[in-house]
Amino acid sequence: MKAKVRMPLPARFRCSEELTQAEKNERFHRYHFVNLKATDVKPLLADRFRPILKAAGFRRLSDSLSARLVHPHYVHCFRVSFSAVSPGRLFVTAGIALDLLPLSDWSAFTLTRINPDTDCLFTTPVTLPNGNPEFDSGASQTEALETIDQLTAAFMSVERGYFQKFIAFPEPVGSLSVRDVLALHAEVNANHVSQYGRCGATIEFFTLRLALLQRHLGNAAASRALLEHGLKNYQLYDLGKRYRALLGEMRAEGLAAFGAT
Repeated sequence: MKAKVRMPLPARFRCSEELTQAEKNERFHRYHFVNLKATDVKPLLADRFRPILKAAGFRRLSDSLSARLVHPHYVHCFRVSFSAVSPGRLFVTAGIALDLLPLSDWSAFTLTRINPDTDCLFTTPVTLPNGNPEFDSGASQTEALETIDQLTAAFMSVERGYFQKFIAFPEPVGSLSVRDVLALHAEVNANHVSQYGRCGATIEFFTLRLALLQRHLGNAAASRALLEHGLKNYQLYDLGKRYRALLGEMRAEGLAAFGAT
């Protein structure tokens, strides 16, 4: 059987780094004045792409965001958002949340209120095969449908290669520790994407979420280590109250357990 030959991407999907300044200027003009806008493309997405998400178990939460619950605690998020700055393109993000952790405003987890930017433990950009994160929306319906084909292929790739890492809770997140926080922070500072993606919200909130997770799993020592690392190394401001309160609760629980023995 002959191997499938991958067709080259259309020129409009080329990475920005490959373009001359004149080509970048032309692309800028295309995004602003030539390409279809969100109001033109969203009906096509609803017709061609949303059924694919639905078939994969995703629930539509808004025009841009869909999510699915993976028992017992993982939440897979998939967002297709149009750029407000350059409306003729769209960006795609996959995210991983945990329904046992509070939302960023410290309220109980509610699927319909989730915001991937602040409430996911991890997020990762979804790109074209060449690594380009910009999905040109197209200047015609034909081009827009071509873009949706590329979006569908990108989703299938994320489905196989990313979401499948987060199926059997608590792995892989249950083993994350201070060492992993340090490695992830270094990758974020270098603008790299780790195998899990980037931390949702900030490294400060990410560390607190890991501490909450480790506490839930009964790993008191790992949870305390994360909290102490954050208190020692981060500028926490008001978030410091959350760190100190959780650490105080765990110390009280430890004393109570010691007294009961």
